[in-house]
Formats: sequence, C-alpha cells, structure tokens
Amino acid sequence: DSSDRLLQAADRDVSPNEIVRSSLTPQFQFQLTLSTPPPITCSYILDYEQARQVFLFAMDKINSSKSYYILDGFVTDHVELCQDTSQLYSKLIFFESNIDRKCKMHKRRIDILSSLCKEISEEHYLYLVRQLLFELGECYSMLLDLKLEQKYDLNSSKTIEKISHLIQLGISTFEHFLLTMNDKKTNEKPENYADEYVRSVLLAYFYIGRFHSKSIHDRIEHIQQSLNQYKIIVDYVDKHPNVLEYIEQEYNICKEMINLLPLKLEKLRQIK
Repeated sequence: DSSDRLLQAADRDVSPNEIVRSSLTPQFQFQLTLSTPPPITCSYILDYEQARQVFLFAMDKINSSKSYYILDGFVTDHVELCQDTSQLYSKLIFFESNIDRKCKMHKRRIDILSSLCKEISEEHYLYLVRQLLFELGECYSMLLDLKLEQKYDLNSSKTIEKISHLIQLGISTFEHFLLTMNDKKTNEKPENYADEYVRSVLLAYFYIGRFHSKSIHDRIEHIQQSLNQYKIIVDYVDKHPNVLEYIEQEYNICKEMINLLPLKLEKLRQIK
C-alpha cells in the first residue's frame, strides 16, 4: 500500500513514484538474431559485388513499395520510386567496369524515365515532368559518352546512324525540358528564370551544345549549333550576374568555347 511504498522510498532514498514504476513495469529481454547480416551497413562500399548486394536489397524494397503506390492513384509517390530506381542503377554503374553492362543499365534507366514522361500529365504534374526530362537527358548524354568510348568503327554507316539517333534523342529531350519553362500563354521564353530552375535551364543549353559537338556528320552545322548554345549561356549570365554562382564552372567553359569554336569552324570550312 501507499504507507509501505513511502517506507521503502525512505529506506532507499528514492522517490515513491519510482517504487510504483518499478513494481508496475514488466521487465522484458529481447534476443535479436539475424541469419545473415543486412547488406546496408555503416561501412563504405568498395567494389561491385558489395554495391550489387545493396542494389538488390534496395530494389526489392522499392518494388515492394511500388506494388502499393501504383501510378493510378499515387502519381507522385510512384514517380519518386521510379526515380529512386534510376538512381540506384546510376550508383551501381559507378562500380561497373564493363562498358557494355554500363550501357545496358543506362538503357534501363532510359526505359523507366521515358515511359513515365509519356504516362503522366504535363499539365497536372509539370514539376515531375521537368525532373524526369532533365534526368532522361543526362542519361542520353552518359550513354553517348560510353558509346563513343567503345571506339566502334566511326566510318560505319550503321554506327554513325546509331550515334546520330542518340544525339538527336538527347537534344530533343533537353529542348522539351526548356519548352516547359516557356510562358503558358505566349509560349515565349522568360527573360528571367527562377533561382530554383536557373541552373537546370542553363545546364540544358550546355548539354545541347555538348550533344551537337559530338555529332559525327554535318560537322560545320553542328559545331555552329554548339556555339549558339554556349553563347546563350554566356549572354544570360552576363545580363544576370547574380546567377554566376549557380553555373560558374560551365560559364567559364562556355567562354573558352566561344573563342575556340569559330577557329574550328574556319578550319572545317577550309577543308570542305
């Protein structure tokens, strides 16, 4: 009773409430045993096999979530899970040494992202479409670099056709991204881009310029287009100096290219 608790508390020099808590709170002991250690630990991933184990574990959880967060009814959640899938492939590619397998993983990313771009409404989910288009464009850029790194016979008409198709897909994707930034009533480009988008917009022009510079045929036309894109970036930053901090490295590259590409064009015209 209460008098007994007071006496116990006085003898032990503790609060009477502690006596109550200790007498009412059951003592549990848990023994947690894991048959296999979890693949995600606090240790750094050092090789492909370790990365693959984490990749498979994460993919299993994402696929489980996607079975509930389906596109019809959970658009934002489903898209974000698909973006997570794309990023998982991106991180796994870092540890992959085989170029063919890298290309296949980028193609898998492209399939995921391009499919979503076709399925979701640009009118209702514009911010998601922008994210998907930009990441999709980056995928095309990385895939193009890998294809060129494979050093196929660039004189082969079949190879040139594949490279050209990849370049065009990348350009059209970033152009689509830029179109989403236009004024909805006039369809004109805005004079100023919001801080949250300015880096992405200028990078889109940078990527387009880079795609043109990689073209194998019609070199003069594509180099000129590349030069035009770099000029857009430099002109915008010069008019809005406050955005330089967002894209300083690319801005400096563009300024160099504006000086170098006219010389390259002149040489190409002389050869032609």
